[in-house]
Amino acid sequence: MRLNTTEESSTHWCLPVAVAAILVAVLVAGAALHIFGLDVLCLLPNRTLCPFRTLTGLACPGCGMTRAFLALGQLRITKALAENPFSIALVVLMGSYVLSSGRRCVKFVRKYRLDWIGVVSVLVFWGHRISQQLSRGDF
Repeated sequence: MRLNTTEESSTHWCLPVAVAAILVAVLVAGAALHIFGLDVLCLLPNRTLCPFRTLTGLACPGCGMTRAFLALGQLRITKALAENPFSIALVVLMGSYVLSSGRRCVKFVRKYRLDWIGVVSVLVFWGHRISQQLSRGDF
């Protein structure tokens, strides 16, 4: 069933607004905590919340993303990159998605096959991360 024009236009803005709200909330929270001298990165529990890591003992491609976003909120870019190198790319992608209202960003990604480049990059990163863990015995 095809939505009429008014229904399409009223639902078109919902996802970019939700993405923007999440991005802004995380970055503002990290900045506010930094301003007030709280290092929330030290307050996070050492136990894992990742089901993949819990089951296998190995880090998934998203491991460290929460810490990376909080570090970005504190403008600690090197810390964010150390936690998860894809955090910067994700912020740029989310920001461009919001600024373009979603449509132009999706067209750009499809035009230049960035979806496949992203998938391959994540798989290569994940393979590298797992090989490092196996060589160090960190599982």
